[in-house]
Amino acid sequence: MKKKRAAKEKRFNLPFFLTKEVFIVAGLLVLALILRLIYLSHLKINDPSFYLPPDGTDMLTYHNYALQILNGTFGKEPYYYGPLYFYFLALVYKIFGVDPYIARLIQMLLGVATSLLIYLIARRVFNKATALISIFISIFYGMFYLHEGVLLLESLATFLNTLSIFLLLRIEDNPSYKNIIPAGIAIGLSALARANILLFVPFILIWLLIVKPQKGLQLKRFGFLCSVILLTISPCTIRNYLVSGKFVLISTNGPVNLWIGNNPYATGEFTHPPSEYSDKISRKVGEKGDKAYIEEVARFAKEYPAQFIGLLFKKFLLFWDSTEIANNINYELYKDLSWILKIVILGFGLIGSLALLGIFLSLKAWRKNLLLYLSILSFMFTTVLFFITARHRIPIISLLIPFASFAIWWWHEKIRERRLFTVALSIIPLAFSIGLVYFQDISHRLYPLFHHESMVSKKGDKIVIGDDSGIWQGKDFITLSPNASCKKELFIKEDVSGHKGFSLFFGYQVTKPGTLILDINGTKGPASFSSTDLMNISSINLPPSTFHQGLNIITLLSKDIEILIPIDSSYTFGRSYLLKDGKWERLKKGELMVWLELVE
Repeated sequence: MKKKRAAKEKRFNLPFFLTKEVFIVAGLLVLALILRLIYLSHLKINDPSFYLPPDGTDMLTYHNYALQILNGTFGKEPYYYGPLYFYFLALVYKIFGVDPYIARLIQMLLGVATSLLIYLIARRVFNKATALISIFISIFYGMFYLHEGVLLLESLATFLNTLSIFLLLRIEDNPSYKNIIPAGIAIGLSALARANILLFVPFILIWLLIVKPQKGLQLKRFGFLCSVILLTISPCTIRNYLVSGKFVLISTNGPVNLWIGNNPYATGEFTHPPSEYSDKISRKVGEKGDKAYIEEVARFAKEYPAQFIGLLFKKFLLFWDSTEIANNINYELYKDLSWILKIVILGFGLIGSLALLGIFLSLKAWRKNLLLYLSILSFMFTTVLFFITARHRIPIISLLIPFASFAIWWWHEKIRERRLFTVALSIIPLAFSIGLVYFQDISHRLYPLFHHESMVSKKGDKIVIGDDSGIWQGKDFITLSPNASCKKELFIKEDVSGHKGFSLFFGYQVTKPGTLILDINGTKGPASFSSTDLMNISSINLPPSTFHQGLNIITLLSKDIEILIPIDSSYTFGRSYLLKDGKWERLKKGELMVWLELVE
């Protein structure tokens, strides 16, 4: 009887492509596509820079490079950026005409494909339920939409990184050369978009030797994989040599980016050092070439080891922080362009916290998850080595989502099994995860309760006094129209009379050159602006007599331009004001990004 029933059930088994799971995945992918198409239509209507990206942005650079490739005027020097993205744009423009809408649409399709790859990775490493949770989370992670909707390489790089991991996992099941070739091509293409994936390659060897400990055979496979990667990259390297006579594997921006992320004035995010310092380094670069940047990083690490190590630790914290640090694009401002970004509400705070918990809970099966562990570790290392922004962190999100989903599935299973004590114990690693992801937010909220004076830190031979973290989250600012004023108070606890010099710094953004009037403790003077980049830092050298111990008042008056002054919402000391109707109104949250540097 049982055999007949089994035979009957077997006869009615549906093919895989008609199973319930496939229909659910297909439905979720359709939902992902619909949401993206709606978002893209909103951008087309509401974004004034939709067809021509703003000045001073990487979007405009990539767009212009693509046009130069098409008209044959592209430069005859080694690539400064990884070249894949602007060749991708050039190909799109060649086929469909110079239409950024089509480029964005293709990036949206890559985003949907990335969600599918996330599902397949989670299905391969964990189980069906975890995979379905993963695809759902990927659909409602807003930063995917944001980067797919602009002319930046992140959507392409995220797709290629995720594809690389998926293809590598196939090698574990079937380590044939025909499976190694597509994995090597995907890694090579990803490196042509952003080269930091190359530092992941040695970790692949570790993974191969552990999952299948056949040393000689695995070394041959790894060597073949490296050959495919290098062959994929080689057209770029050959072209760089032909135009310059120098060996440049992919691009030349590595040394300068390393210096931007590791110098006495570095904040952990992408910020240019003060002009006085950067001009000095530029002169050295003119004499020695790009190796001057590396020498300066080495000098900084050697002469200020405590500051250097502290900076690396700060970047580690920023990497896991819930804040999506803006660079070229502002997540909060884009929310005003489409309601889609208000419903795809999942952020790094939730995903990062759950992913760290999922990594801990999955350690029991560490061998099966090893490739994902190593990929997350290597990408974190390469990001922390330079600087932290949301767009540089986003390629790793597709690897964190499966672990976040596993944590949710694990809870469900333990509750279903009524193992409530085990669930309660998991609160301990979850608390650690939340503490790491929200460490900056928690510490910034508590600090003003116990410290009333302005914060003091060291940058090289200078002392920095201010009320902000030095990192703009990209969402809060005040707008000073012509003849409008804002005020910042700095409380200096130290005796400043013995210092050699003072420099006042403040962040700003303008759309055209103009003038600002500064009033510092009653001493007035003009400050001129010429740069119209997204966000700039102005520095003004002042005599020591300008400031004194105790409360100092700095007033900024816009004379003839509209100027944006960023607000760092990390700390709230209550020392920032905006003049409204003739009265000073204290900012309810955050502090104006105005600070002081003293030379010892």
